Amino acid sequence: MRNRAGGLSLKDLKHTRNVEHKGRHHHTTQHSTSPPEVEEVTETSESSCCSRQAKFVPIGFGGSGEVVRLDVGHCQKSCTSVPSLVEPDFVDFRSSVAKPCAGESACLPSRSRVQRVSTLRGMQEVPVVEECGCSYKQERCYRHPHTLQLHPGTPYETHLDVGACSGRCDSEFGCRPVKNRTVSVPGPNGVQCHSVIEECSCTAGCYRMSYLETVYDYADFSDDTVASPTVMEIDVGQCTGLCSGGQTQKCLYRDRTDSSKCLASLYGKQSSCTPARFEVYRYTTKDRQIKELISIKDCKCM
Repeated sequence: MRNRAGGLSLKDLKHTRNVEHKGRHHHTTQHSTSPPEVEEVTETSESSCCSRQAKFVPIGFGGSGEVVRLDVGHCQKSCTSVPSLVEPDFVDFRSSVAKPCAGESACLPSRSRVQRVSTLRGMQEVPVVEECGCSYKQERCYRHPHTLQLHPGTPYETHLDVGACSGRCDSEFGCRPVKNRTVSVPGPNGVQCHSVIEECSCTAGCYRMSYLETVYDYADFSDDTVASPTVMEIDVGQCTGLCSGGQTQKCLYRDRTDSSKCLASLYGKQSSCTPARFEVYRYTTKDRQIKELISIKDCKCM
């Protein structure tokens, strides 16, 4: 007996349904044997990774009174992030994809940019982390590259290695920049000066940083000669860093018989990192005036 609608017998119809059911069962089994794409990412990211994570901070108030927030980003040593579902045209995979790191390495910013934001208090320039990378922890304090993107999206767009300090120091010291130089970079609003780290060292919270000052000495120069003035490059230094705010004691009156005993003291708190020792350099200007240049030799919390 044949089915009038389908033109098949009941026996043929049962056989066809069994074949279709077996085909569907076989197709489902084949998919279950291969792990999903997300599971493959999880398996390959068991070790620590370095990736950029979002970090929104308030910059100021906008024209309508709303709080302007900007994603400045930060680097995190983690592999918990999953692939983004956003189209590739709208995401920068160089910064969003986690990079594998060794266990003893540090996750630090490797590329950033200066973002200009207009607020009610004027134009604010905010550093924004764009990319993170693994930096192996060394036993010493050292300078590692840090690329800063300036004037993005303009004909003046450029990249500058401003550097950063990283490494291990004793418990009471930190790895900080001790020598900088200033670089002039042209931009759409004129020339801007940026500080570039040249040397890093383990220092206390309040410390002296090298700062070079160039002057022209006309002491041996006269109108009758064609000799050029002497170029003097002096490390005048500058004090930077933070003070713990501990209590200080200044003795006002000492015992006449024993000067080591203080009878009256003035107590206060350490407030700022200030110069403690100086050296004076003198030079002669072109109009024959003697000028002084003070060089800071040591800094202390006072």
